[in-house]
Amino acid sequence: MPERFFGPAIFGAALLTLSPALADQTAKMPNGVTYTIPDGMTAVSHDNYVSLELPDGSAHFVIIPVPKAGSPRDAADAAWRIYAPKRAMKPHTDEPRRDHYGWDEQRFYGYETAPSEHRMIQARAFRKDSGWTVTIIDADEAATEKHDAALTAAILGLRAPDFRPEILAGRAANRLDAVRTEALKGFVDNSMRLVGAPGAAMALVDHGHVVFEGGFGVRAMGKPDPVDANTLFLAGSTTKSLTTLLMAKLIDEGRLRWDQPVVSLYPTFALGTSETSRKVLIRHLVCACTGVPRKDYEFTLNAHDNTPQSVFTMLAATDATTDFGAAFQYSNQMVAAAGYVAAHAADPGDEIGAAYDMTMQREIFAPLGMVSTTFDMKKALAGDHAAPHGQDVDNHTAPVDMDAEDVLAGIRPAGGIWTSAHDMAKYVQLELAQGAMPDGQRLVSAKNLLERRVPGAKMGPEEFYGLGLHIDNSAGVRVVDHYGAVSGFRAAFYFLPDADVGAVLLVNADRGELMLDTFKRRLLEVLFEGREEAAPDLANFNERMDIRARSDRAAIAVPADLTAAGKLAGRYGNADLGTITVTHAGRDTVFDFGLWKSEVASRLNPDGTVTFLTIRPAKDGLEFTAGEKDGKRTLLTSDAQHDYLYTESGPDGGGLSVKPEN
Repeated sequence: MPERFFGPAIFGAALLTLSPALADQTAKMPNGVTYTIPDGMTAVSHDNYVSLELPDGSAHFVIIPVPKAGSPRDAADAAWRIYAPKRAMKPHTDEPRRDHYGWDEQRFYGYETAPSEHRMIQARAFRKDSGWTVTIIDADEAATEKHDAALTAAILGLRAPDFRPEILAGRAANRLDAVRTEALKGFVDNSMRLVGAPGAAMALVDHGHVVFEGGFGVRAMGKPDPVDANTLFLAGSTTKSLTTLLMAKLIDEGRLRWDQPVVSLYPTFALGTSETSRKVLIRHLVCACTGVPRKDYEFTLNAHDNTPQSVFTMLAATDATTDFGAAFQYSNQMVAAAGYVAAHAADPGDEIGAAYDMTMQREIFAPLGMVSTTFDMKKALAGDHAAPHGQDVDNHTAPVDMDAEDVLAGIRPAGGIWTSAHDMAKYVQLELAQGAMPDGQRLVSAKNLLERRVPGAKMGPEEFYGLGLHIDNSAGVRVVDHYGAVSGFRAAFYFLPDADVGAVLLVNADRGELMLDTFKRRLLEVLFEGREEAAPDLANFNERMDIRARSDRAAIAVPADLTAAGKLAGRYGNADLGTITVTHAGRDTVFDFGLWKSEVASRLNPDGTVTFLTIRPAKDGLEFTAGEKDGKRTLLTSDAQHDYLYTESGPDGGGLSVKPEN
């Protein structure tokens, strides 16, 4: 990364604006703290602080020196008096942070805002010796999703004076011998117990050989059946990488091309405008680089209408919110469409869902010997399978009803695979062998397999998205991976091409999310004798989640406030999300979305509105703010870039879909 250092003069003028950075650059504060000016953001100097801003003003990352403060909270409060003296902010969460960048102490503060603000406000206080530096994020929620890579670069770019990072590049990788394998097994076992996951499965690959595959804990809490190497888990978005592997194989066979217009293979494909539709190439469906935002609510809340064909209906009604190549934006519908279009090219006479299932089985699973891997939930549940688990409203691990997984059927090329550590190890072996199978036969050409690993959309300072794969160079060692997250399950695979080592990790609990990054770090520690950061990081992450859960719990009423709940309509409808039926059972209020339902809690917001929140494990935290429009009761829910207004409706539903303004 090129470095530019600015001396004390950066505070000189009240509004000295630098040109937007054309590549991530490094600058220095008068107190010796260095920071990153991300590509696409502008550094604006004020009398007492620097603000990194997006061109449209939708996000501010503010860096404020606080020379003296008695505590991190005092430092954060002092920073707010400098940055926004008319807006007194009270923290909703107060969380300890682990240091990796030379600080003596760190603290994170999350602030509560009204749903109508659509705003994310956070502060971090950093201490070095007796001096403090505070960063504030003040951003539209839409900006945090559209410009996640730039904001991540800013957050991770703050360094204490004289900090020197650990460099793993250039070190020779150790082999995964018995001692190092035991170290990784011990980490998974301890991590699983710490986060409250009932079970996990792991596989390790070293120089073409599976050196370990096995399970930890149980398939379902309260039951004795152990997890083993063949236990099936829902592996979520790891499916994306297998879908792009299928695409690479079909490209080898001449059935499609990476740079072929999608409409030439699937003429009814549409994305927003006809002009946009015509320029979408096959690779764009899986690059996360076209500016298409997430619209996950449209298949999780409207699961009744979630079919392979509905994926294309959703995309036709979707507009890109950034230009092609301008930002990393993740879309499950785009990758699902990729799988269906590729399968249509292979089997044009079949229904696209059936064509995808059969083509994956014929072209990928069967040749690799992934004999248990399937998209058929009934088949998976008939055998050795793990059950999903989440956190209940009081932050205890609890079972999740399997009907919560039905929402994946329509988008299965993006996240619907049931697989095991044993089967996924075979996929990792193929990636490390650049498309060759253990018997020497080639499943896919190295050229098209490796095309998927070319860095594309930037996700962070040294992280990129390829074609259904994540490329991480942040430790100075190239790791290619992908994570998966669905209700009650977490999954990941990792492979290090230069070390010829790979791994698979599957967990049957939402809290398993904390294990994915920390396992990757532990793998690097074991391979390259790195500093032992994974275990303390995991403990810190888990403590922070516990603190956040307690804080969130204190802010809501469980069950929902009866007076507020009594004002709800019996049914609401939205054109994109379907219906919500509201029922009352004793003191409980239940929102029924069709394929799944949840009891709800209530929260009184700073602006006086009332929000109802789902509290079912693994489906918790969905928010619906009560209101009124044109004499009818409404419920408003939002993701980062879309507002959806449910309107009081009769038996036939109804409702409005509100497009984002930004």
